[in-house]
Amino acid sequence: MSDDSFKIICHRCRAAVPADVEVCPECGNVLISRPAPPPPAPVAAPVAEAGPSASASAAGSAYVAVPDTDLAELYRQIAAGRPPSVSAASYAGFWTRFIAWMIDTALIVAVTVGIAFAGSTTIAGVVYIGAFLLYYPLMEASSAQGTIGKLLCGVAVTDLQGRRISYPRSYARLFGRFLCSLTGGLGYLLIPFTSRKQGLHDLVAETLVLNRGAY
Repeated sequence: MSDDSFKIICHRCRAAVPADVEVCPECGNVLISRPAPPPPAPVAAPVAEAGPSASASAAGSAYVAVPDTDLAELYRQIAAGRPPSVSAASYAGFWTRFIAWMIDTALIVAVTVGIAFAGSTTIAGVVYIGAFLLYYPLMEASSAQGTIGKLLCGVAVTDLQGRRISYPRSYARLFGRFLCSLTGGLGYLLIPFTSRKQGLHDLVAETLVLNRGAY
């Protein structure tokens, strides 16, 4: 085999050079291009260990620090009478409250009619009046926070902060019911159109009717 088989031609100066030469000795042209070695892997910078005081400070700040925007929103909700714990989904709707009222009315009428059929219409009348003067206020201000109908429908009567109402407030709510009756029931029709689903009696007593477990 001749020596030409072991030579290559430089494409720049056309000189015959050995095949294993990387650079042409005549013109300096690079004949063999080798891949560049990969860059070294980055070395992670050492992380300084935080001392007990630093970790305690970080833990404390996680629970204490509150962004100013959150505080501003909190103040706006309180000023609007809607605490952060009461969301829009917490308010009981008109039809839920209507069903609760129907249940309570059916119970009162059933008891009253039963007593009347037993032969005592006077006692039946007293029971009927007492049901409205005692049943609604006492049940709504009790730990149950609602009548039997409201319990069955899963709703509760609260103040504007979602708390149990007092007995004076429950009687103020009863007074609001009388106002609703004087308006031919129109006071109850405010419920679907107010932001917190309040009827006239709720507005008078500053109360809410909320879904249980949602506040």
